[in-house]
Amino acid sequence: MIEEALDIMSPNSEVSDEQLKRMDQDADLKEACEDIFVAQNLLARQQLQSTDVEEQLSRFHRRHRRARIRYIFAAALSAAAVLIAAVFVLKPKQQKDDSLFFEAANEQQLPTITTDDGDEIPIKMIAQQGHPDRKVVVDEQYTEVEELRLNVPLGQSLQVDLPDGSRVYMHPGSRIYYPNHFTGDKREVRFSGEGYFVVAHDARHPFVVTTDKCQTTVLGTEFDITAYEGRPEYVTLITGRVACKLRAKEQGAGSNEQEVILQPGQQLKVINEQLTVKTIADTDQFTSWRDGYFYFDNIPLREILREIGQYYNVSIVTLRPWLLDYRMRFIVPRNKGIDYVVKTLNRMDKVNAKLYNNRLYINPNKE
Repeated sequence: MIEEALDIMSPNSEVSDEQLKRMDQDADLKEACEDIFVAQNLLARQQLQSTDVEEQLSRFHRRHRRARIRYIFAAALSAAAVLIAAVFVLKPKQQKDDSLFFEAANEQQLPTITTDDGDEIPIKMIAQQGHPDRKVVVDEQYTEVEELRLNVPLGQSLQVDLPDGSRVYMHPGSRIYYPNHFTGDKREVRFSGEGYFVVAHDARHPFVVTTDKCQTTVLGTEFDITAYEGRPEYVTLITGRVACKLRAKEQGAGSNEQEVILQPGQQLKVINEQLTVKTIADTDQFTSWRDGYFYFDNIPLREILREIGQYYNVSIVTLRPWLLDYRMRFIVPRNKGIDYVVKTLNRMDKVNAKLYNNRLYINPNKE
């Protein structure tokens, strides 16, 4: 559709009656040509400040919402900068930096498991009936205790069973360090990203999860940890009981002794070395993800889009950041493709989402 719009809007093209008829019948094609025309006009006014550009764009849509498409063609085809304008529209990475809300990985990668020495271990990823996430199985078994690092890249999500029978549902962009055999009086793992933990009960051997900011200790329970670099950390308890405390500073080990005991339905937030706890009425967002669903209820669009960007490894682009503050209810099976997710977003009549070249463009919905 985009390629057809570029061909139609080329300065050297002759628009046929058949193309005009198709334009009248295809709203997406018409809108793409209008966007090219808008960009051409905005490029001609590059001296305007960004706020003026937004205002001009808004005025254009209000003024020409019902304009005849022949008028748009006549104006656009007479301009020499149309193809440059198309680049302006289709390659927003060249625009101001804040248009890129979430950036996908350049190349799709596969999950990997490596040892302390950096050796990569062959793994199998087994599909599970009725669940979108594959299960990781290590091909080679080691007799000596060794720490393994499981890396889950963007665009991937999976389950891993730990040596004690505990299970972790890992979100895209997550990493876990765990031994191939638990020894000693604790079962310790290190984690970054987001994961849903189902811990096997063993009262004699507490299960300890260490993240960048926090240490969580459990006996047997289910909880979600969110610990992405550069963002606040969260521990959300579903069942059981956990104890959370700040990690001791290197320069003053033992100086941070504050410990918080969470009850089911409570969420701990860790930011700026402070622990705060709140009760959340609905934990379905976490258990639904475990069961194979995206579930967001009255959640800002920015959180929904970040999850979509991570899960499908697509970049999220918007020139109107205020759209990200919309609060929405959004539920969809995770095994549905990105096209289905985009259609679902658009049916909610909050925003207009379009996917092109592995980028999801978020614009205001038509008035």
